[in-house]
Amino acid sequence: MRSQISKRRDILDLNDPFDAFAYLFSGIFCENCGSMVQLDEGFDGADDASCCNLADKAKAHGWYVNKDAFCPKCAKEKGLKSNPSHLAT
Repeated sequence: MRSQISKRRDILDLNDPFDAFAYLFSGIFCENCGSMVQLDEGFDGADDASCCNLADKAKAHGWYVNKDAFCPKCAKEKGLKSNPSHLAT
């Protein structure tokens, strides 16, 4: 499933747990099942724009990211919800 991110960002906000997680771990991986957010075409993973792309996709698809990251399925099983203040892109 391809993400429909409305605009491309290239400035990280390290106060946002999604951006920080993507930057610190070079990706967003589910702590429970190991699934991961995939980069869109045109991103190589080695720059701020790629981290922003990962963070925006994780938000759009309902991932839970704080100190840990969980895909939507695992987050639901654990009773976790994304913080609504982090859902706006």
